[in-house]
Amino acid sequence: MFTLNPKSATPLVVQIVEGFRDLIQSGNLRPGSKAPSIRQFAHAHGVSVYTVVDAYDRLVALGYFVSRPHSGFFVRKREGVAPQAPGTVPAETANYNFDSMWYLRRVFEARALRMKPGCGWLPGDWLFEEGLRRSLRTLAAENVDL
Repeated sequence: MFTLNPKSATPLVVQIVEGFRDLIQSGNLRPGSKAPSIRQFAHAHGVSVYTVVDAYDRLVALGYFVSRPHSGFFVRKREGVAPQAPGTVPAETANYNFDSMWYLRRVFEARALRMKPGCGWLPGDWLFEEGLRRSLRTLAAENVDL
């Protein structure tokens, strides 16, 4: 396997990610092989379970591991796609143009999606209209000296 250096300036999570990455790229961990369980790895290397969880999550995000529920983590089979380096854009989406004006117009259309997540306001039927009207009538009827 590989060793971790707790006194290194490199965080333990990064050391774990780089260790597994090197093992996979060198062929010492074959595609489809099972990675040690999170608890086993944490116990064997004297690190926190949370550190290993973070590292395994990063390995999944980078495309080196795949998680199978109730089975553990496995080295991802290479299907002609190399794992992406952090911050890179896949070639098939590199030239994708997003029309922000179309999206903004679509947000304000009445016929648009019923739910508009991220739009910044609640749907109209969530508004307590009668209560607001009653409050406005009460305020309008009061004699206020400014």
